[in-house]
Amino acid sequence: MIRSHLITVVVATCLLAGLAGCASRPYYSDLPEPSARAPVTRASAAPSGVNSYVVKAGDTLHSIAFAPREALAGDFLNAITREAFGIAHDISSYSLAALAKGARPLMQGRPGSIVTLTYLGAVRSVPNYNVMGLAKASLEANVRYLASCLGSEGIRANGISAGPIKTLAAAGIGNFSKLLSRFEARAPIHRGITIDEVGNVAAFLFSDLASAITGEIVYGDGGYSTVAVGAGEES
Repeated sequence: MIRSHLITVVVATCLLAGLAGCASRPYYSDLPEPSARAPVTRASAAPSGVNSYVVKAGDTLHSIAFAPREALAGDFLNAITREAFGIAHDISSYSLAALAKGARPLMQGRPGSIVTLTYLGAVRSVPNYNVMGLAKASLEANVRYLASCLGSEGIRANGISAGPIKTLAAAGIGNFSKLLSRFEARAPIHRGITIDEVGNVAAFLFSDLASAITGEIVYGDGGYSTVAVGAGEES
């Protein structure tokens, strides 16, 4: 059962710095069990376990992902199980559709934007990312379908594919420190990505400056996704 697992919530604190000053009235939703069935149902002060941050009534940030720790290390086939597959997709992808469904009534009659967080593992094979890569691929497809579904209502949907950042969720990925070091060595900017930089991308996507952008995955990874061979490496 999903409720028997510790659900690691990727709290959007990494984005709030970039979104500071954007909120007119914040809404928060706790993570229901077994999956996000009733998101954005009340306004409250931010609790310690929050899975979404709505910048205003028309802007929603989805920032949650989870897979059992044992599924995020080692051989992909040896690590995957039907249960891990279902949990990863339910919490990491279905929750976006559920959140959008719950937020939809709040977004009527005004331009709105839904933003979610994804990762390069959705489109590339990343060591130890395993079933989470499948869930992120589902999440990115989710973005495209939401954009198509909600576009006529003035609601946009986009994703941010950020570089790796040390978060609670990242701690569950095997050899994450090695992955981070490899990223810093090979990214064209030769450094890691900061939480403020991810927040800046989110603030842009929520703003009117991005009013013509929907159904897209925006890479905030210092160009890492564009590099076939790391700078300074020989082919």
